[in-house]
Amino acid sequence: MSSLLRTIVRTGNLQWRAALSTTSAKYGEDISKATTHKEAPIVDADVILHADEHREKAKLSGLISIPVEKDISPISGVPSEHIRSRRVRIYIPAKNAMQSGTNNVNNWEMEFDTRERWENPLMGWTSTGDPLSNMKVEFNSKEEAIVHCEKNGWSWYIDGEEKPSKKRNKNYGVNFAPVASSVFSTQLSLSDNNNKGINNRLTIKSTMVFTTIVSLVRSRGPDEFWRKRKIFKISAHFLGRRRNIYSVAVRNVHRALAYATKGRKLKKDDMQELWDTRIAGACTQFGITREAFRESLLKSDVLLNRKVLADLAIWEPKTFEAIVNTCRQRAVLDGIPGINEIHTDNKFVNTTGDKV
Repeated sequence: MSSLLRTIVRTGNLQWRAALSTTSAKYGEDISKATTHKEAPIVDADVILHADEHREKAKLSGLISIPVEKDISPISGVPSEHIRSRRVRIYIPAKNAMQSGTNNVNNWEMEFDTRERWENPLMGWTSTGDPLSNMKVEFNSKEEAIVHCEKNGWSWYIDGEEKPSKKRNKNYGVNFAPVASSVFSTQLSLSDNNNKGINNRLTIKSTMVFTTIVSLVRSRGPDEFWRKRKIFKISAHFLGRRRNIYSVAVRNVHRALAYATKGRKLKKDDMQELWDTRIAGACTQFGITREAFRESLLKSDVLLNRKVLADLAIWEPKTFEAIVNTCRQRAVLDGIPGINEIHTDNKFVNTTGDKV
């Protein structure tokens, strides 16, 4: 009985091991015989396809041919008035005046013509309302620009042709090359006591960066006309010889500039005193001192400087009166001293001389 159980267990283990194995040889068999088994042949999937399926696959693998000259204006959504009546200019952009130079001019651009603006007598000149104005499109070549214009139905013209650029040698060592015009000779006379005063001549050849005689001349700078013109522009409001004679004008200009430099702080002090005087005089008309007026402004969060308050007191008396009334109420509530009675006879200052 025990031998029978051992046989069943051994057979069961062998069966499960063979099922879990992924090799062509079973567990327990000779591994050298595994290479003798034949593998299933690799068959291409196209072999089992039907003839109709082959034709559909050939159609899908091909490319769709699109004609180059195709008019897309009917489906572009652009109004017809901007297609038939527009003209496109194809050109090479000008060289930039900045350091980039010709960095961004190796292409072609297209732009639309400028439409005439209409005039309204009540408004003056107005915009054209052109959706294509100031629109520039870049292309690598003029042929691409032409194809694009013909697709959209625009009439075009070429403005200028592409000029071949000259290749320049930018090697800095060329400046030190031995050129015939830059080679000079220097003769040195050497006295040899041993040879009894016989002069030995030594010729030295060298090269220079300056290749012409004109480059050796010292630069004199700009013409004196511009130096005098600067002085005359400053002395244009002077009178007499101080305006037209340079020797007299330059002295007066220097004196005026010195006065202007020294008078900067003095002018600020004078203007501040003038504004305070005007504000104090305007506050007196409405029965409040200048100090109480300024303190009430700060507590009311009204941030106006001296210049604005003085201008309001002169040119906008009603506005200034409203500000003063607000400050008077604030001063009464906060107990700020400096509130006086308002004299109705002198409420406004008469500057025309007429009786009010």
